[in-house]
Amino acid sequence: MKKIIALFVITFSILSFSSCKEDKDTTPTAKPYTNISLKDAKRYVGLNYNSVKTELEAKGYRLLNIELEYNLYGFANADTTLSYALLVNSSNIIYRVSYSKMSKNIDNTLSNYEFCKGECITEVNNSSDFSYWATNQILFGDEFYSQEEFQNYFNLNKYTMSFCAEKWESDKYLFGIEFINILAFENGDKQPETKTSTSTTSPTTPEEQTFTNPYGVGVTYIDKSLAPEGTSDKSNITKDSYLKYFSIHNLKY
Repeated sequence: MKKIIALFVITFSILSFSSCKEDKDTTPTAKPYTNISLKDAKRYVGLNYNSVKTELEAKGYRLLNIELEYNLYGFANADTTLSYALLVNSSNIIYRVSYSKMSKNIDNTLSNYEFCKGECITEVNNSSDFSYWATNQILFGDEFYSQEEFQNYFNLNKYTMSFCAEKWESDKYLFGIEFINILAFENGDKQPETKTSTSTTSPTTPEEQTFTNPYGVGVTYIDKSLAPEGTSDKSNITKDSYLKYFSIHNLKY
C-alpha cells in the first residue's frame, strides 16, 4: 500500500526528488504548532531568486530539487516538514510561490487550512474580478463554484477526505490553498462518499504508527504579470500541487 501511495503522489507531480531523508524525532515532547501563512508565500513573489535562495538557506532550508524545464526550485527545512516551491521567470524573478507544512496532528493542520483560507478571502475582498473554484479530490472529484457550498461540504467531510483544494483567481493574481491526508490513502484510499457525509470528528487511528507527518496544508500565491507567456496552465493548483511533492518525504519506509 505504501508503494501505491508513493506512486500516486509522484504521478501527479512535475518533479521528483533524488533523495529522501527519514525524519527522526529526538525531542521528548512535541513542538508547538505554528501556522504557515499566505504572507509566507507572498513575501518572495517579485523578488530575485538568488537573493531568496540566500535567505532561505540562512534560515536552514536546503535546495532539494531543480526542474529547469519549468524553472522550478524546491526547498525544505531539515526534517522536510516545511517546504517552498519557487517558480522563476527568464529575468530570474519569482512569480509563483507555494509554501507547505506537514504535521502529525490533523486538527492543527485543518485549523491552519482555515487560517490560510481566511487570509485568501480577505485578499479577494469580495471582488468580482476573482472567480472561485474548489475540488474534493485530485482526480474525478466534485467541483464547487461557491465557497459557501464547499465550506458546508468541508465541515462535514474534513476528517475523511484525502485531498481538497480551493482557489481564487483573477486575470492578475491567484490565491490557492490545499489540504492532504496521506493516512486516508493508506486506510483504503477512501473517497468522500457524498456531499451529506457526517464525518465531523477527528479519527482515532494513531497517525505516528504509519507515517511521520501524514497531514499537510499548502498555500500558493501567483502574480500573473510576472509569469512567462504560455504558463497559464500552471495556475491549476491541483495539477501543479507542490504540497504533494513534499508530502512523500514524510512517508516512513
